[in-house]
Amino acid sequence: MEAIKHVVAAIRDDRPEGGAMDRAVDIARRANARLSLFVFAWDRGVRRNIFTRRETVDRAIADHVAERRQWLNERAKPLRDEGLDVHTEVIWADSLSREIIKMALTLEPDLIVKDAETGPRRGWAPADWRLLRHCPSPLMLVQPRAGTNVSRVLAAVDPMHAWGKPESLDGSILAAASTIAGLYQAEIHVGHAVEALPALLEQHMGEGGKGLEAAKQDYRRTQEEALAKACEGSGLSPSHIHQRQGSPEAVISELAEDISADLLILGTVNRRGLKRAVIGSTAEAILDRTVCDVLAIKPEGFVSDYERLKDE
Repeated sequence: MEAIKHVVAAIRDDRPEGGAMDRAVDIARRANARLSLFVFAWDRGVRRNIFTRRETVDRAIADHVAERRQWLNERAKPLRDEGLDVHTEVIWADSLSREIIKMALTLEPDLIVKDAETGPRRGWAPADWRLLRHCPSPLMLVQPRAGTNVSRVLAAVDPMHAWGKPESLDGSILAAASTIAGLYQAEIHVGHAVEALPALLEQHMGEGGKGLEAAKQDYRRTQEEALAKACEGSGLSPSHIHQRQGSPEAVISELAEDISADLLILGTVNRRGLKRAVIGSTAEAILDRTVCDVLAIKPEGFVSDYERLKDE
């Protein structure tokens, strides 16, 4: 994500005035990028009403889509008048996440901006979790807040590549941070969590003639050197490079709060089967505790489980 040439705003029909459109418009202006405004319309009750004739249902849907298209074009007109390249589209979406992923696979935008949603119990809504796992394009989830400015960006990196994450992912995260920060003249901070050594490993680290404390110091030094290497050439002040001990979900969420981050950038890797069940998802644990806006980056060569949607 070294340049943003095409920004998409994914707008829910029942929440058209959320911050996603404003943020997408703001980024498109700053980056001189093409802007696509997609409204995803849906009414669960319409499809479930078995007592209404199909022709009536189809006509109701067509009228609603036409109404939303007019609303969207009215909002696009002043943007076009100021010189922005704006595309608008309204889609009747039985599944919001599915349609957004399909759009991402088809258009391959540089950035998708969507309003973050809260689930029925706590944390993120199921649709947002699916997008975080499967959407191939960089995805920004915007929280409700005043204004669109971004003053501080926090890039969460994993220079030790825990659990086999691709080595290139940190580079992609830092590149995205540089791109967004450049648009807003924002500060960049980098965060890395160093998890404590499991007791089982500590029992064996002092073997080979080296004391346990010396082995622990080597462990910490290795972590510090890995983070320094990941940030080489970034031009970041040492005071903006943070390494703290603790779980990633605790460290990154607390660091975001401590520095008053407006945007957290992190990598998401879609795991499958037993590996996902045993290891879990560090990114999802972090996101469950994050209150600022989020930009999720996929590794190079990522293939979505929904790849087949391109041919529909």
